[in-house]
Amino acid sequence: MFTRDVLNYFDITRPTLARALDISDAAVYQWKDNEPIPEAQALRLAAATGNGLRYDPELYNFDSAKLDKILANRPRERDNAEGNF
Repeated sequence: MFTRDVLNYFDITRPTLARALDISDAAVYQWKDNEPIPEAQALRLAAATGNGLRYDPELYNFDSAKLDKILANRPRERDNAEGNF
């Protein structure tokens, strides 16, 4: 999802978008038109628009194999004293 997609979808300005997302104008002005917006904001906007604005994981270099490796190598949580976890 790109900045221009969001601005065109809602027909709004960057400052209005910043207020809607409850982030600073400066943050939105850092988003370059030819680069994806921050992933967290893309996910929020996709959810808020019922996927009218589509989140594309390919834009964010999502690598499920890398995630699987990270999860497999993380330390296992120890059971608490009562054995409930």
